[in-house]
Amino acid sequence: MSIVQKGICQIEDLDERGRGIGIFEGHKISLPYTIHGETVEFDKHTYRRRSNYTLNKILKASPSRIQPLCKYFGQCGGCVLQHLNLQEYTKFKESLIKKSLADYQIQTNLLPIINVPPGNRRRANFEAVKKEDKLFMGFHKLSSHKIVDLDSCPALLPDLSKLIPNLKSLLSNILDIRQKAKIFVTQASNGIDVTFELYGQKVLSDTQKKQIETFAEKNNLIRSVFRARKFIDIVYQIEEPYVIFGDLKVPVDAYCFLQASFESDKILQNLILKYSSGKKGVDLFCGRGTFLLPLSQHYSMDGFESDKHAVEALSSIIENLDINVTKQDLFLSPLTSRQLSIYDFAVINPPRCGAEAQIIELAKSYIKRIIYVSCNPSTFARDAKILIQNGFTLEQVQGVDQFYWSHHLEVAGVFSK
Repeated sequence: MSIVQKGICQIEDLDERGRGIGIFEGHKISLPYTIHGETVEFDKHTYRRRSNYTLNKILKASPSRIQPLCKYFGQCGGCVLQHLNLQEYTKFKESLIKKSLADYQIQTNLLPIINVPPGNRRRANFEAVKKEDKLFMGFHKLSSHKIVDLDSCPALLPDLSKLIPNLKSLLSNILDIRQKAKIFVTQASNGIDVTFELYGQKVLSDTQKKQIETFAEKNNLIRSVFRARKFIDIVYQIEEPYVIFGDLKVPVDAYCFLQASFESDKILQNLILKYSSGKKGVDLFCGRGTFLLPLSQHYSMDGFESDKHAVEALSSIIENLDINVTKQDLFLSPLTSRQLSIYDFAVINPPRCGAEAQIIELAKSYIKRIIYVSCNPSTFARDAKILIQNGFTLEQVQGVDQFYWSHHLEVAGVFSK
């Protein structure tokens, strides 16, 4: 049982997670849903000598505070920054880049952030549980395993948000009491794809299959899938879901990597096309071809990716094109500087951990232009420092806010030698 103590502090700044930082009893604490300059009351929960803090009330509000758009804000942990006005919000997002670059003593031209407005997210991973006669489905409460029950989400594309109540009705019928589920919803270019994982269940009953089929038909889905570990059961399908990159239809599923929205695809593709030059390029961590396929319309391209499903999806559509795709783990086996030296430019888009081993090889190569896209400003700055120390110039950094209302930010940096 936790011991609760009330306290009051003034918020002095926001940390990289968008949480307010204050001082209480000589210790730094962080409180979500606050703004610097505010005076707040909070509860300190102590359990087994570990403490955490939850906001109780705002005693003195900041003039930068606005009314959140979503009725679940403060309960659902999906968005943490809806209470900031546009000026304060933009300032916070810019600080993510500025602080990361400053940590590595990097100076460059920082362009104004491009915002992808809310209502554009094309996928969601919901969790659900049936308790007695009520079905709870939504996202987790911040720093908790508790599911916040939703009936809409303004961050999602409207058609995905409208699907939420109907999904809850379906799950209420097919789940047993206390059974949990995961639901993966993706808006593909040709329609909506939904995948279900039902905890403790390896196969669907005939009744469950029929209910999912009926749901898919009524809600105009293109596919509905049940998955239990490696077992895949395509319950309903009128088309295989795909996204369009460079006029090519690339098959997608619930688990593949995609940028957060169709709009962010276009923004990042345009940035990369703007700064690419020469005749031959390489796309490192190419995924399903978000950048590789548009680039192939202008350059001879090679792509490298460790995920076998992504490589298979690309390989199935690139016949007769000047593209080569290779399955290779660039963390364990990066392309060497000698291998890289046949290319005029490189595009690299690694996971959040960055790509230090591959960057070291890029830094030693004869490549003249590198476009680095990252969802983590901190590891981007770390890797950028390596390139700069080896003779590259970081010409500019562009922030792309495709994760609106969250503390995440996409960045794209242009390097030249």
